[in-house]
Amino acid sequence: MVLNLTANQQYLRVLNRCTVFEEISKNGALSRADLQKKTGLTATAISNIVGDLLRNRLIIEYDGGMSTGGRPPKLLDVDKIHWGVLGVDIDPAIVTVGLMDLKGTIIALRSKKLADSDINNVADIVKELATDVSRDSNRKVLAAGVGIPGWVYPKTQVVAFAPNLNWKDVDLKFCLNEKLQIPVYLDNEANVTAMGEGWAGCAQNIDNFIAVNFRTGVGSGIVIDGLIYRGISGSSGEIGHITVDEGGRRCSCGNYGCLETIASTPAICERFKKKKGDMHMAVDVKVIADSAKSGDHIALEVLRDTGKYIGIAFSMAVNLLNPQLVILGGDAVEYGEIILPEIEQSMRSKALSTSVNSCSVKISSLGKTAPVVGAGILALQSHLSNII
Repeated sequence: MVLNLTANQQYLRVLNRCTVFEEISKNGALSRADLQKKTGLTATAISNIVGDLLRNRLIIEYDGGMSTGGRPPKLLDVDKIHWGVLGVDIDPAIVTVGLMDLKGTIIALRSKKLADSDINNVADIVKELATDVSRDSNRKVLAAGVGIPGWVYPKTQVVAFAPNLNWKDVDLKFCLNEKLQIPVYLDNEANVTAMGEGWAGCAQNIDNFIAVNFRTGVGSGIVIDGLIYRGISGSSGEIGHITVDEGGRRCSCGNYGCLETIASTPAICERFKKKKGDMHMAVDVKVIADSAKSGDHIALEVLRDTGKYIGIAFSMAVNLLNPQLVILGGDAVEYGEIILPEIEQSMRSKALSTSVNSCSVKISSLGKTAPVVGAGILALQSHLSNII
């Protein structure tokens, strides 16, 4: 489990509640005694937490437990029918909204291209998509989680800076609260991606990993001992701004040779078009990946070159953080299998063997839905944090 928490006085109470809820959500049909064994919590703690969850009708209780000599125990499961959460993924190119049940399963998913990043336009699109995914559902939506390609002030939830959206000090939370009329919680899109991977992806039961999103930009969510690592100013994980090519192209951040200038989706498409000699051709990474699989030498060259530089950046991250897993996500799911050998070779040639030998690189099992799933889990955990 990956938690969107900081270690303060509230931490232990919320951690225990989220832990119990996750056990019920993922396993179902558990008795209080089962929960005590799985979590290591005391019977009193389990009783109090289960009482809170039942009182708020987030879980249900029913007969059916096996008797060991006395009265058969009551079993607990998540209410999968009456409640839902929204996961919102805002990318500079597209907005995606998913309706999820309390097990973290996507029930409905809608997307719309984003031509204008004006905050009111973005809020209107989110409202439109949220209405679409909820139209045929009788669920009461508890909250919405939103992944933003930028930095969010933890206390105020104001978007401090989202360069690819041209946002600075933007109060998207207020706009969405007004539009959706439910609690809204924001975080960096790479952080919510990590939360999604930890809940339902290839990082389940892994407490130390990095989830890297390759899209309009390149960012990573860092998980250390089961918690999102944010850094002192909340801007950790900017792997896209590691210099991997001294003397390379100028980046939007002002530096030169950043990973983002090579491995972001626009950078890959631009290099492909340039090598093809046609800067006006319509192309996306799926087209490039399909071309590479068909033997197109230019597509293969562009992607393998990209993999080499990704491996350089990963070697630095692995040396510094010693994770068990690094996840390739976002648009990289289209071409990940092609570049994985280059990433591995480049990473292993530059990272310390003590670090790299205990680390694997995998392609996201959630595909491009990881930020939506993670944003929904952000909403769910935030709701669990606030119930009385």
